[in-house]
Amino acid sequence: MEKYEVLAPVGGKSAFYTAIKAGADAVYMGLNKFNARMRADNISIEELSELVKYAHIKGVAVYITLNTLVDDKEMKEVVLLVGKCIESKVDAFIVQDYGIVGVLRRVYPGIVLHGSTQMGVHNRYGAMVAKELGLSRIVLSREVTIDDIKDIKDNVDIELEVFVQGAMCVAFSGNCYLSSLKHNASGNRGECKQLCRLPYRINNKSGYFLSPRDNCMLDYISALCEIGVKSFKIEGRLKRDGYVSTMTSVYRDSIDSYIAGQQFDIDANKNILKRVFARGEYISGYFDNNDIIDSSTNKHRGILIGKVVACERFKDIYRYTLDLDCDIVSGDGLTIVSGEEECTLGVGNIDYNGSKYVVYGKNIIKPKSDVYLTVDSRLESREIDLSRKLHINIVVKAMVNKPVEVEIECAGVIVNVTGEICQEAKSQPVTEDVLIKQLSKVDKDLFVVDNINIDICEKVFLTLGAINAIRRQGIEELLTKLLRRDFESERKEIVSRDFDAESIALKQEGSCEYSRIAIVDESCNVKSLVNNYDSLILSPTNYSLAIIDKFINNYYKYFANKLYINLPIIAMKDDLLLIEDTVDKYSDKVMFVANNIYALAFAGRCHIMAGSGLNITNHYAIGSLAGLGVKEFVSSVEKWCPTLSGTYKINNSKMVLMTMAHCPNKTLTKCDCSKCKHSGDISIIGSGGNYNIRRYKLHNCYFELVDNIPFKGKDRDNQIEDLR
Repeated sequence: MEKYEVLAPVGGKSAFYTAIKAGADAVYMGLNKFNARMRADNISIEELSELVKYAHIKGVAVYITLNTLVDDKEMKEVVLLVGKCIESKVDAFIVQDYGIVGVLRRVYPGIVLHGSTQMGVHNRYGAMVAKELGLSRIVLSREVTIDDIKDIKDNVDIELEVFVQGAMCVAFSGNCYLSSLKHNASGNRGECKQLCRLPYRINNKSGYFLSPRDNCMLDYISALCEIGVKSFKIEGRLKRDGYVSTMTSVYRDSIDSYIAGQQFDIDANKNILKRVFARGEYISGYFDNNDIIDSSTNKHRGILIGKVVACERFKDIYRYTLDLDCDIVSGDGLTIVSGEEECTLGVGNIDYNGSKYVVYGKNIIKPKSDVYLTVDSRLESREIDLSRKLHINIVVKAMVNKPVEVEIECAGVIVNVTGEICQEAKSQPVTEDVLIKQLSKVDKDLFVVDNINIDICEKVFLTLGAINAIRRQGIEELLTKLLRRDFESERKEIVSRDFDAESIALKQEGSCEYSRIAIVDESCNVKSLVNNYDSLILSPTNYSLAIIDKFINNYYKYFANKLYINLPIIAMKDDLLLIEDTVDKYSDKVMFVANNIYALAFAGRCHIMAGSGLNITNHYAIGSLAGLGVKEFVSSVEKWCPTLSGTYKINNSKMVLMTMAHCPNKTLTKCDCSKCKHSGDISIIGSGGNYNIRRYKLHNCYFELVDNIPFKGKDRDNQIEDLR
């Protein structure tokens, strides 16, 4: 039978134990460096070994997140850290950086690597490249559609992991530079400032226009299982333990119900999840449509449970009378909403007025305001323990002048141990009750003793110390066998090699065909640029063969050097047909710029430049990509990224801060694609900055957030200037 994995988030030790008790098959967690949630408590390398051992005893896998970008000087530290994790028997590492992928595979042959969602794999070509790089699993981008998941599964033999619950990013995974370029706090380094969650103005309307609603895939669990998705991932390494417990247990029940062929009440369980965390109504990723924004809220809204009936002065505070659909208790949290006004209220003392609840607070609240339950203290404090305790049976044999013998059986694994030679009792022989009491003293979090069978003669004497010693020895040997059975048989042998020697083979500089290039769209005046640039990169606003053909003919009237064409960051299944046609038709006339992992698949068919969207921040990444056939390289636009020799740098431009798969016009006008109301760039202004949103179109439409303030970087010999 297919094994489906519930993958739970771990922000610290407490969440680790909570996730396992709630029924997780695997957990993912970060260490104190190189993970994309640096604000989480995270796990220290010193405590990792014991945690992994505990998880493995429970049959739970442990994945370590190394899903950030690094520079050259940090790579050795990454490698040494991974070595310590391997010693702790970690099961896999979640990675983003192409340099980290290449180095780890060379230094630790046999290592298991999962491609992070930050890699942005969202179509079959991206999955093919991930497999070629040696990844055993890919964490699909949140923008992926169910058709693309089917297409990947039908064409590539690689494990698939899907985010099924939690926060959505408005920007395409791995390609948001808003926090990095505005505040030098990179999301690709785990330091995101979440400027997207701030309020903005568009066309005199105010709202949270860059803040997506939360994801919930309960409606699609059966469909994802049938496609063959391996792992169901819950977001939330910054969330509290109650969140981890509730989310994990609900998805555990959902998948178990599917396996058993039983009905699962989706609506009732969504209601449970909303009590824990939900930004408005849930969405099912991009499966249903791409209208993912709820501009009315940027935070947990919970569930609507009633109305405010009255608000009146009471001493130096206020007394609120509430008409509610469900019970509340002290310790709950409420949000009161009236139009655009809202306030939060922690429930303390509660009185009753007939059938109404009376609570107290410091704010004036309008009658008829909506009441939302945002903290359900009883739900979050409930003890969930689906930890799959190990059931053991013990047989003890004690005869005078013979060593005491103990056999312990657990899940088909048997260990036999012998202890001290039993003496003849002079006064008080050991009793069955004493043996049962001492042999039952096992770790109650790990074991349940089902049965103890005792065979002793009447005059046997054993000290308590001797009984305890043989119990401890037996349990230790049992754990060793269980760990070896459950995990070592599945883990590939990892042979460590010398980093310095191996890195020389992989680390290399890039190459640049020209010194100065400009990015343009199809509307540019090609003739006016010929004296200032060696070549141009065409980034069409409309990817059609007719438009590209017209531009190419015009370009070669003025330029002798070959033209580049940008291959966009996002290309879903229907878009790939156009991308394939473009590469096939023009591969002998132009060169192409790859901005996502999928475009690297074309390296064998045409000249490929690795664009800024691939986030190259070290020379090891250049080595990895050169091995795929990439010819030229552009450094990441990350503000912290050091100068990389042998690469282009995008400079002195209005920077693309994020690429988005959702349609802002749907948020603003509630239109649909059959009645498209796009009419040009959209201006968006707020405390987070002043931007334009511009569109580019393949089969589907995608959007870019562009900074209206030019980014000033250092002058470079090899530059790409964005003139769009």
